[in-house]
Amino acid sequence: MYLGIDIVSNERIKMLYQKHGEAFLSRVFTPKEIEQIANRKFNIEHIAARFALKEAASKAYGTGIGKRLSFKDIEILSDINNRPICKIKGVEIAVSISHEREFSTAIAMLGNDFTKIDFDILKKVPKRNPDGHKGTFGRALIFAGSYGMLGAGYLSSNACLKTGAGLVYNYVPESIFESMSIKQNSVIVKKYSEYDEDTRADAIAIGPGIGVTETSLKLLKEISKRDLPMVIDADALNLLSQNRSLISNFKNKIFTPHDREFERFGYKLKSDTESRIEIAKQFAKEYGIIVLLKGSKTIVTDGKRHYINNSGNSGMATAGSGDVLTGIITGLLAQGVNSYDAAVAAAYIHGKAGEIAAKKYSEYSLTSMDILDNICGVFKHLEKYRNK
Repeated sequence: MYLGIDIVSNERIKMLYQKHGEAFLSRVFTPKEIEQIANRKFNIEHIAARFALKEAASKAYGTGIGKRLSFKDIEILSDINNRPICKIKGVEIAVSISHEREFSTAIAMLGNDFTKIDFDILKKVPKRNPDGHKGTFGRALIFAGSYGMLGAGYLSSNACLKTGAGLVYNYVPESIFESMSIKQNSVIVKKYSEYDEDTRADAIAIGPGIGVTETSLKLLKEISKRDLPMVIDADALNLLSQNRSLISNFKNKIFTPHDREFERFGYKLKSDTESRIEIAKQFAKEYGIIVLLKGSKTIVTDGKRHYINNSGNSGMATAGSGDVLTGIITGLLAQGVNSYDAAVAAAYIHGKAGEIAAKKYSEYSLTSMDILDNICGVFKHLEKYRNK
């Protein structure tokens, strides 16, 4: 439970309103709030109570009013029974307010299931077209899975689907085609042999669980001919580290290594974040790619700008977690998000899904399936925010 309490002097709010008038109201309140304030004939106690509640809510949120949370990110509207309904970035919280002649007080309570969402990052996610169809939301090809690694194909392709892609195809070796066809429900399963460079696609991912084999290397070479948004992960990265002349064919693609995969390209990582940023930037510049370097603070860089992800928890250090991330990135790419923004947004969504899952199951018990199943929680918050 997160608790925030605030008390303000009604006289102070009265002085601010008398001095600044409409400018004061427009700085603190949304147009809908101002409309309700006007309906109350600009009653000072009413204004003061809502000012106090915004302060209390920001304290419960853990940031106070500032760069990460503005007054207008907190909206307080009255229902038909004149009960205050308070939302932080579109998510409703429990509140209580009271006011007397001299003071107004407010209490804001965020339950343990409250999830703080940075909607500035999620602005990169396109709005859904209400008249759209499967083709509208993109066609993604996921090359993932092999004998003993069916989960890699299942996790990555279903994460892509849950991120909003309209059509997702999981390409697998013939040896597991029948098994994967049974395992998958909403994802279309195809054999490697059914793919060629004319296969329709809006985005491609390759690597999770494909193995480091001659077959997977041949497949990687074929895919390198495509001028499409692409995610290169896991075994595809290991193949490229052994065949570095191929890397030039993957300019502007997204590479998603963990530390060991990264170091196979000849770079030595250190533990501090600043040096990891610089080394990741060097790698991105050398090959003209976008690097998503996984870790407790995942780093995304295109060699010039960079982003440090702060969502997630220790429970996400579990087998298959990276496969889910690959699917999320691919889902965003298929919907037209540019590569850098897709990598940034996906890292954040992945971490937030893990946070939501951990509140249900604990960090100890978290699995990659839990992360997959809770991607929807992040998008539910986004829809509430956009529809508020």
